[in-house]
Formats: sequence, structure tokens, C-alpha cells
Amino acid sequence: MSRSRLFALAALAPAAMAAIANAQFASIRTNAGGADAELREFQAFMGTGTLASQVVGSPQGASTELATRALNSVTIDTSQTPPVISNPFPAGDRSSMGMVKFDISSLPLSSDTGFWTPESKVQFRLYVRNANNVNNLFGPNPSNTAEEVNLRFRYRALNPAAVYGDDNASALNRTDRTGNAYVATQNKYNWDENAVTFYNAPGITPHRVVTTVTPPPTGTGIAADTIETLGLYDDFNSDVQGLGTLQLRNFLVSGNALAQGSAVIFDDDSLKALVFAAQAAGRQHVTLFYNLDNDTNSHQPTVGINGVTPAGMLNRNYLFVPKELATVGAASNAFGEFSPELRVVPEPASIGLLIGAAAMLVRRKRA
Repeated sequence: MSRSRLFALAALAPAAMAAIANAQFASIRTNAGGADAELREFQAFMGTGTLASQVVGSPQGASTELATRALNSVTIDTSQTPPVISNPFPAGDRSSMGMVKFDISSLPLSSDTGFWTPESKVQFRLYVRNANNVNNLFGPNPSNTAEEVNLRFRYRALNPAAVYGDDNASALNRTDRTGNAYVATQNKYNWDENAVTFYNAPGITPHRVVTTVTPPPTGTGIAADTIETLGLYDDFNSDVQGLGTLQLRNFLVSGNALAQGSAVIFDDDSLKALVFAAQAAGRQHVTLFYNLDNDTNSHQPTVGINGVTPAGMLNRNYLFVPKELATVGAASNAFGEFSPELRVVPEPASIGLLIGAAAMLVRRKRA
């Protein structure tokens, strides 16, 4: 080995040791001052300013499942130019997503270089609830069977710099999605999982409201407003910022399903930036959303939309573990072992390179 390369490796060795010494680990579960809820979008009549009883608009924060699924069967008349929606609120149309809140108050500030190093990564981890449930992760494109389609999740977050109901109840001067006055109990940045629904959640505004003379389910015969259900992908508002996407096939060991209790890990650099932005805004929490990112159209010729998602992915609940689930198979979740997790870890690739360089130096010196 040349003298210059030896000196270079010698210089890397202290850096490797310092990186390992400074590499800090932290794990925050939703059990620790956080929340996890499922938001469900279904047909909704709002003639009286409240959701009809048979419409799924009730809070799902206490549920023992944390699901995302998608089906968009809205009928579009393509014979007209431009195409028009001829059935904006089909009874079978539905989609749902996970909404997760983490208490980050225990994390050191971004200025703490003894904890945060350039190699630090922030991960968002979800754990599979049921055996053979998170499946159909790839399949043939129904519009072109020679092409393979992979299941993707999209991740988003509440913008920590925006103004919410618990910052200033009248700042935005608006009503919630069922027509009630905007008050501090609605649309909170620090939202309550026992109250949040798709119709009042921060960051969500259903695509549009359609006025119809069809009598609402209450039978009053009056005109009613109806939420048009086009799928969650178009219902996020400006309070939400994108984080990125994840292909679930990356976590397959074999077959076409993830094992019960296995982790789905999103660790884009945007997560670390989100934590730092929340700290800069004086926030104690961060909120993440995840939902299916594939085309959500059902594959019926009468729908007028050519979908490109395998039918097995549509209207399928992809279930993950919430903090309310006591056990995962035979394993306990009493302390959040499988609950949604925000984890700070050293960046494996960088640490691995430094360790490898140090090990090479040791071998060369011994030789």
C-alpha cells in the first residue's frame, strides 16, 4: 500500500471511532404521548351539518387496526368533452389512511451535535398486524399484463409552520368539513385521536361538496350536500407537505406477502428535516400520514377510467399495528414493541464505510 493511502486510512480511523461514539439511538412510540388513528373516507350526506348515522365518519383512534386501502369507483362520462363525473358519490367508494402523531419533546435540539451527527437518520416504522395480510405487493398491470406493478405507499406530514386550531381558533376563519364552526377542538396540530375523523382532520379537505336534491338518508326530503369521494390522493390541503414514497416490495423476503410483526421502514432524509422544522417552530409533536400511492381506480369498463393497479390491491386493508393492539401473534405489544415508531439511528452505510476503512487499516498494520 502506498504511504499516501495509508495516511488516508489512518485519518479515517479516528473519524470512524468518533462517529461510532457519537452515534445516538432513540425510539419514540405512539404509546409515549403520541396517537395513531385511521381516517376513512366514505359517502357522506351533510344536509343537517352532521354526518348521517350509517356513514363511517366516527373516530377510529381506539381501533385495534391501523389500515390503509383505496377504491375509486366514481363514474365518469367520457363521451362528453371534457369528461364529467356522472356519479360523484357511489356508495361503494372508499379509501382510508393512517395518521400517526409522535411526541418529539424528548429529542435533543438540532443544534446538539453530541446527539445529532451528519450520519443520523430518522425512520418511521410500521409493523405488520396480521400474517398474510400485507400482501399483493406486486402483480400484473391489468391494462398491460406484460408489465409489473409494485405497491407503493406515499408519506406526508403536517407542516409545523402552519396555523392550526390549537394555535389560534379563529385565525383561519373557516368551518370544519361538516359545517360546524371552526373551534379549538377541531383541526388541531396536536389532534385528539378520540375525536379526529376524515371530515375534521388537519391537513384534509374532501375534494368538493356536491349539492343534490336527493333526499338524505334521514328521510327529511330536503336538499343535501354530499362529499364527492375521489380518493385520498386528492384530498390533502396546503397544511400538508410531501415526504416521499416507498415501494413495499423492498421488504419482501420471499413470496408476495410480509410476515406478521415485520417492519416497513421509511427513512427518507425529509423525516430528519421535518423533526428539525418542528423544533424550530416550537412544536412538541410531528404528524405523519401514509396511504396507498397507486392508481385507485376500479377496473370496470363502465367506469370510464383505465386503471393500472392489480385488482388484488384495490379495496384491500393493509393492516398495521396500533398502540391499542395488545398482542401480535404470540408476542406482547404491552410496551409498544410493535406500535408505530419514530427512530433515530446512525446512517448504516456511512458508518459501515468508516468501520470498513478502520478494519482495513488494522489488517494492513498487522501485515
